[in-house]
Amino acid sequence: MASRILAFTARLKNLTSDLIGRFARAATTATREHYTAPSLTRYRGRVVVPRVVEAEMAVLKGMVGAFVVSIEGRKELYKEQRRMLKRLANALWDAGPDALDAMLRQDFLAASGEAAQRRVVVDQVQSLTDQAAIAWHERLVGEVDMAALGMWVPTSLGRLAAPHGSGMA
Repeated sequence: MASRILAFTARLKNLTSDLIGRFARAATTATREHYTAPSLTRYRGRVVVPRVVEAEMAVLKGMVGAFVVSIEGRKELYKEQRRMLKRLANALWDAGPDALDAMLRQDFLAASGEAAQRRVVVDQVQSLTDQAAIAWHERLVGEVDMAALGMWVPTSLGRLAAPHGSGMA
């Protein structure tokens, strides 16, 4: 059973990577075609997403909403994920600009007021991958309960422990 789950998970990750790559390539191509400047930095352009890609993403989001997010057992996991990200954002705010990545630190220091500075903190949090957000949280706030976040936790002998509320044992 565990080997089938691992095989399915690997196929799902491959599909996800393929779709993200395809969407990113389409947006990159469309953005480069729209703007002639060789360098597009913050506030000097926007990402151009082709209409067909927007439609494909909308269909996928609808499927996720219907089959994943709406599952009653997952709702508490999403609430805990939001709580963790809020704790991280608050810790970054309290730590000040030195806790931010170099580029965002510059944006924070150049921000025109507290609202703009808070936006930079939000930008920092949103720029992190799941694993990076967990690592930053552990560094700035404290340990994270991976199972409470719905994350797979490796156990001994290569088996995987199912997250709380997943219905898997």
